[in-house]
Amino acid sequence: MAETSHARPRSRRATLAPAAARLLSELRRVRKDPSDEEAVHDARVAARRLLAAGDLWLPRSDDREALQARLEKTIRRLGRVRNLDVAADLLARGARADAGVREELLSYVKRRRKAERRDAAAWLSDGRVRKTKSLIVEALGRRERGLEAGTPGPASLGPRLRRILQMAGRGDPMRDPERAHEIRREVRLLRYAHETLASEYPHSQFGAASALFTRLQDAAGEWHDRDVLGRLVARAARKGRLTAPPVAFLARLRREQQRLGGKFVEGLAELVRLKPVLLGESR
Repeated sequence: MAETSHARPRSRRATLAPAAARLLSELRRVRKDPSDEEAVHDARVAARRLLAAGDLWLPRSDDREALQARLEKTIRRLGRVRNLDVAADLLARGARADAGVREELLSYVKRRRKAERRDAAAWLSDGRVRKTKSLIVEALGRRERGLEAGTPGPASLGPRLRRILQMAGRGDPMRDPERAHEIRREVRLLRYAHETLASEYPHSQFGAASALFTRLQDAAGEWHDRDVLGRLVARAARKGRLTAPPVAFLARLRREQQRLGGKFVEGLAELVRLKPVLLGESR
């Protein structure tokens, strides 16, 4: 018997409204306590999920562009805090040999994080949360055109997938940090867009793709965390915040980045093989 797919979503609203509600809930959590690391993380992920879903499901319009601009700004503002949360976590553990450097860096990161949390709390006002809700209502409120005329399918993932593969095909992306960051961002958005199309795939195919996206995002995310930390270390050294050059510590970060970058590149090669499945060409 043929393998069945998930239940088909009813409409754009049925697909997007839960993601929108989750984002607003998480923003209110951050508004209540910007030092809540889990809330900051969850709000940032919720904004990214809605951004990816809206890009795929919403027709082009001024309303969609306004919502996307607000989501991108929210992601950037929350990212400043989240990056420091992750850096603090990485600095709190490590080899005994670099404990002194990590302790100095942790003090520096905590001071910066305190300031960023204060700025985030001031930026994420009740008025901005209400405006975000208004933009969501306006974008989702456009009249449905019907499933047959307007609902995306696996082939709709093609442009983003091809962009990823083109960027990845120009040699090892991990040797070019800017290109690596762009590929990482596109892979994340592809993953979230793919999740909204679960009904279009047999269970096994959807599960295989989801597992690959998880591996890719885990490797890329950990690579990025160390890249951010390395930049913070360099900045702290330039500002004279360290009593000794962090040569050994930076060398360890580079080794870890090399290992994680290799895992990401391996995942990209597997993504090439999975292209027919993602685009609905293999059943």
